[in-house]
Amino acid sequence: MTALYDVAAIGNAIVDVIAQCDDAFLAREGLVKGSMALIDPARAASLYDVMAAAIEASGGSAANTVAGVASFGGKGAFIGKVADDQLGNVFRHDMKAIGCAFTTPSLAEGPATAQSLINVTPDAQRTMSTYLGACVELTSADVDPAIIEAARYSYLEGYLFDPPEARRAFAKAAALAHGAGRQIAITLSDSFVVERHRAGLLGFIETQCDIVFANAAEVCALFETDDFDAAVKALSEKVTIAAVTRSERGSVVAAGGQVHEISAYPVEKVVDTTGAGDQYAAGFLFGLSQGRPLPVMARTAEVVRETKETQIRVWIDLDGTGVSTISTGIGFYDHMLESFARHGGFDLKVETKGDLHIDMHHTVEDTGIVLGLAVNKALDGFKGIRRFGAAYIPMDETLTRCAIDLSNRPYLIWKVDFKRPKVGEMDTELFKEFHHAFAMNCGACVHLETLYGDNTHHVAESGFKALARALRQAVEIDPKTGGLAPSTKGVL
Repeated sequence: MTALYDVAAIGNAIVDVIAQCDDAFLAREGLVKGSMALIDPARAASLYDVMAAAIEASGGSAANTVAGVASFGGKGAFIGKVADDQLGNVFRHDMKAIGCAFTTPSLAEGPATAQSLINVTPDAQRTMSTYLGACVELTSADVDPAIIEAARYSYLEGYLFDPPEARRAFAKAAALAHGAGRQIAITLSDSFVVERHRAGLLGFIETQCDIVFANAAEVCALFETDDFDAAVKALSEKVTIAAVTRSERGSVVAAGGQVHEISAYPVEKVVDTTGAGDQYAAGFLFGLSQGRPLPVMARTAEVVRETKETQIRVWIDLDGTGVSTISTGIGFYDHMLESFARHGGFDLKVETKGDLHIDMHHTVEDTGIVLGLAVNKALDGFKGIRRFGAAYIPMDETLTRCAIDLSNRPYLIWKVDFKRPKVGEMDTELFKEFHHAFAMNCGACVHLETLYGDNTHHVAESGFKALARALRQAVEIDPKTGGLAPSTKGVL
């Protein structure tokens, strides 16, 4: 059967209510920092009354993951229970809005749609108090064979291991998936879930699961040990792939007797970790669904940067097919970035809003900064790559060459002359600003030279194409490196 979905997720359909708080608030309310506690309707009402101003968003762990898959351009489906009420209708609308199939019938009578009251402290720890409501009414009858059998991966939310009927739904999904030659993934969700259902989870994992997602606390709780490495090894012996996150230390992926360590991308300040594990699973499963080998699973990145002058979001997949969506407000610049994506073989999304009422400088330079940061982030320490790349690009009367070294020692040699001050509406002096910003923030040493050429358009475009082709070579995985940084120093 042809796969209609990359990922089908089965989980709790919950509307998240997220507010900021301090540690004193958690103490007053008797909340254990960083935990997830189940509450009844009365407690939900009393806690909501004392929370700070909040934002509401459709969520739930597995729903967040399938939403992440959709954001990467994947096809997702969700199976979960909501009530036939206002929040249930909001949840259904939100799933449809992101392009996710959600056809599970609503609960006509009984408890209301679930909600999770999430209090976030300044250190970005989230403490969740969850009223499950209609979630626990999910039954095996809600598992649609047409969805599970058509999904490359079915992803099960560990929180649903509590209600016995939901476990039967998991068993049905696993049988359907394996019968259709598909794979089953599960997330352990929470160490308290593991403590409550250790024996049952171990049995289900060993007999029904192909992929397990967990964090360090969960995997250690599963095997009742404080030895992280031993716990990962034990899990890897039971499943095809074990993917274990460990906060600021990144993650460890164990499969086929090999262990891959993936570093966390450093940020200046962590604002909120809500859903971080969910999005990790989204990127991982999307990569698997696209046939990516494990060493290159992390080669996507998104960077958002806001200043008083520009608001920019860039997402890149270094192992894409050259598909791009570009919006900078500058037509010729959009054309150049589309050419960069196409000839680099990168999937690229760029959304830039800049102060174009002043001029184009900030928009062009800042987009180059964020694109460079995104490539640097996707390269994850420059491990396992070819590092060097070079390209000659002819365009009619013009010939341009580019050589690049992904050395993490940024430099730009620019030998490009334009015979006109503008091409389209864009100042030609801004092309150097872009390449400089990109090189400095990517960590690349770039030598770009137009050997000869008269047409301004051709000179500019051949530069972007040459950079793209050279970068394409440099970021390729080199199997001879053994996954290490290509340097005698051992690090770049």
